[in-house]
Amino acid sequence: KGWNQPMIDQGTDSSIVGLIKKDDLYLVEAKFEPGNYGKLLFSPTLQVTYDNLNKLHDGRKPLFSNHFNDKKNIKFSHWYPEDGGRFYKKRTKYILVEVNDIESIPDSFIWLTIDQIKELLKRDNLVSSHLRSIVATIFAYGE
Repeated sequence: KGWNQPMIDQGTDSSIVGLIKKDDLYLVEAKFEPGNYGKLLFSPTLQVTYDNLNKLHDGRKPLFSNHFNDKKNIKFSHWYPEDGGRFYKKRTKYILVEVNDIESIPDSFIWLTIDQIKELLKRDNLVSSHLRSIVATIFAYGE
C-alpha cells in the first residue's frame, strides 16, 4: 500500500522561463494552452524547452529569445526543481532580463506593472504556474 506515480524523464536541464522587464513594466503573454482551466492564462515572456530553443525540431526561434542571451541584461538567473513527484530530476531556469528597447510586440503580449500582476494573482485561474514562480522569485530576491 502507498502512493504510486509514474515518473517522466525529460532530461535534467529541460526548459527556460523568462520575463522581460522594461522600466517598471513586465512583458507577459495571454496564452492559450491545451489543458488550461478557462481559455487564457497570463504567462511569462518566454517559456521554452532547450530543444525548441535550439531548433532541434526545425521550428522557428521562439519570440524574444534573443534577449535572454545578453548577460549584461540579466537581472537574475536561477535554477529551480520542477515537481519532483512527477518529473525525474527536471529543473527549470528562471531568468529576468531588463531591456531598453524591444522589437514589435504581437497582440497576445501586454506590458503589466508588478502591482497589476499582483492583482491578477488574487483571481482564480488567470496566472500560469510559471509566471507565478518567476514573480515569486522577484519578490524573494528583488530585481
